Amino acid sequence: MTNAFHFAVMNDFIYTGQVQNYHIGFTFAVTTEVVGQSVLMHNCDPVSAHLYGRALTAGLLAAQHLKPGEKYNFVWKYQGEVKTLVVDVKHDNGFRGFISPADLAGRGESTEKLLGDECRLDVVRSNKGRVVTASTAESILQDPVNDLCFFFSYSDQVETDMCVMIGFDHDTEHPVGLCQGLLLQALPDCDLELLERVRKRLSESTARELMSCRDQTDTYFENVLQAIFAGEESAPDLVYTGRPAPYVDCTCDAEKILFVANALPVEDREDILAKQEDLRIHCEFCNKTFSKTAEECAAIWEDA
Repeated sequence: MTNAFHFAVMNDFIYTGQVQNYHIGFTFAVTTEVVGQSVLMHNCDPVSAHLYGRALTAGLLAAQHLKPGEKYNFVWKYQGEVKTLVVDVKHDNGFRGFISPADLAGRGESTEKLLGDECRLDVVRSNKGRVVTASTAESILQDPVNDLCFFFSYSDQVETDMCVMIGFDHDTEHPVGLCQGLLLQALPDCDLELLERVRKRLSESTARELMSCRDQTDTYFENVLQAIFAGEESAPDLVYTGRPAPYVDCTCDAEKILFVANALPVEDREDILAKQEDLRIHCEFCNKTFSKTAEECAAIWEDA
């Protein structure tokens, strides 16, 4: 089976590991290229690109403990001008997603106007199509990254924090100049007071300045971790390993389009044939529209 969209990007990378002496897990991801590709795919304006890029990176950060065959589906539902954010992430960091609407510029001058007062976040973890867990959390934090942190802290009872930074260039072919994020999670025996101090430093200027620039080496995120653990009794004892690079992976293909066509009710089929209209099927994940003529539809239904 051939996917319609499958882009692997070697410049992006993900590391996951632990601060052993403080019992804190971490994941660091650079997602600049894949976020840029996805933003272009959906024709996002800068406002929607900012929200979608950060949500996408947060989803990738949160998915690094998935087992082979597993997938996360994250759905943010807001009450403001933004209606829905969706991110699917597989265990090998293949992902797809979208934001609706994708043209948010001029719709609201404040976060409250864009996102509204509340967010409902639905999270489904599945394994080869079978649901493993499904949970929902209500949040009032008005930020997709913070809303996801709240979900894991509240629903999964795992203290979680993230910092995701995104910046843009005046380049229509490469609009995202930088997108990267760091996730911290409490492991068993973690000192939660120490974790709270570390979380506070992650939001301060030193760490955010480090997170807002790209060094030439993949392991420069060690500098960020050193900064947020500065002042503790000992330097962080880091162990980490590389993960598969993230890639855009939309699974809309010829077989799935045939499945949708064959799922149409008889009344809809008869209407298409009577009016000799094209059947158009739009994939929200890759923003591509597939079209079948009435004659092609008739052949499909006859074969079925």
